[in-house]
Amino acid sequence: KIFNVTPTESIDLLTIANIIKKISGNNIEIQLLNEGIGVEYSGSNKKLISEIGGFQFTPYEDAIADLYKYYESIKDGLDTEAIKQDALLDYAKELRDKYFVKDNEK
Repeated sequence: KIFNVTPTESIDLLTIANIIKKISGNNIEIQLLNEGIGVEYSGSNKKLISEIGGFQFTPYEDAIADLYKYYESIKDGLDTEAIKQDALLDYAKELRDKYFVKDNEK
């Protein structure tokens, strides 16, 4: 009854960030707050592929470029303050501070 609609190949967040960096043309530094933390967030699409056959997923680079263009087109209407108040990022920082020794504390 449940189908995972996910590409066959997984991708990590750092790779996604680097794709966005390339698409945007912004030469910004990407910082990992919690390297190695977390579990893989993907799924198996075997059931989906068994039902529909040789489906071709949009390559990550193309899909991210399309999404970037969309957000670029609506950026003036976005609530940037809500975006800046990222509760998940705050939580990740709390985990980092709780479970990892900072470089200056080694």
